[in-house]
Amino acid sequence: MAPRPRSLTPLTWEQETRHQRASRRDRLLLLDQVLTVLEELNLRGETLVPAGIHEVLTRCGITCPFTDPPAAVIDRVLNEQGDYLLHPVAVRPKVRGRRPVPPPSRLVAAG
Repeated sequence: MAPRPRSLTPLTWEQETRHQRASRRDRLLLLDQVLTVLEELNLRGETLVPAGIHEVLTRCGITCPFTDPPAAVIDRVLNEQGDYLLHPVAVRPKVRGRRPVPPPSRLVAAG
């Protein structure tokens, strides 16, 4: 029996202007730099995040208490980064030569 060809759903990304792309990438770079500092603090066993990092987080729209340990702040930064990542949009392939199958309720009514 011959293997059946796989049909993959093509992906596309939302269009963005050059300015939008630059702004998104700058924000991701800044958040990456903050993550690096937070990870180093966490590895050293530090319990407080420096005020300078809190200022950067505030500019990025991330608020967290000064009492939060670096590990908790890392989670918030990772969640924020998700908003700046590109998310693919699935595109339904066009199928030629096939009629759409009617919903089951119409099949019962026709029979």
